[in-house]
Amino acid sequence: MNQSAHFAIPKAGSSPTAHCSAASCFFQRFTIRFRSCGIRIPTSVETEVLGWAVRHALVRRGGKGEAMLRSLGPADIIGRMYYRMDREAFLASSIRSAWMFLVDAHFCEVGAYHGSPNGLAQFHLWLRAILSDPRGCGWRSMFRKIVCSLPAEYAELCIRTGKPTADMAQRIAKVSSPMQYVRWMDALTFYFLYSFLAAIALSV
Repeated sequence: MNQSAHFAIPKAGSSPTAHCSAASCFFQRFTIRFRSCGIRIPTSVETEVLGWAVRHALVRRGGKGEAMLRSLGPADIIGRMYYRMDREAFLASSIRSAWMFLVDAHFCEVGAYHGSPNGLAQFHLWLRAILSDPRGCGWRSMFRKIVCSLPAEYAELCIRTGKPTADMAQRIAKVSSPMQYVRWMDALTFYFLYSFLAAIALSV
């Protein structure tokens, strides 16, 4: 079948980029300059987030964990990502950011389940059960199986993680619609999957 000139196949070497060498190709550097936090209360929220972590015994006041969380600046991160947000949602999102950092530091790649993908998978299922029903989940009876192989210090830390996980999830649920909450849980599931795959890679 004859093709029109418009759809004719070009000859080899006729492309404008055919003679482009590696030395002549240049890609413009792509950078994003984040604006400073548009919410005018990041300092007070940052203080509340730190207080939340200390109150739930996820970090110790004046300890290394608090210093790391302070340097992370979860409220500042959220403020730069979501430029306009009411205070309650801002605090809930900042606490969620701190929670993810602490869960990862305490239990994932270099934490309690380092080198134990199976244990980490059980831990993730426990967290997801809490997130699925933060008000009614009987998380205290569920943790026994997932801490049986942990050293005492990590087992205690795991127990302490249940209540702040439920509290964090309730805060998120309060400032979101049911559909938004489900989508947020789906996003966390992908985070859990990534963390699990990283644990497998580190255990090989």
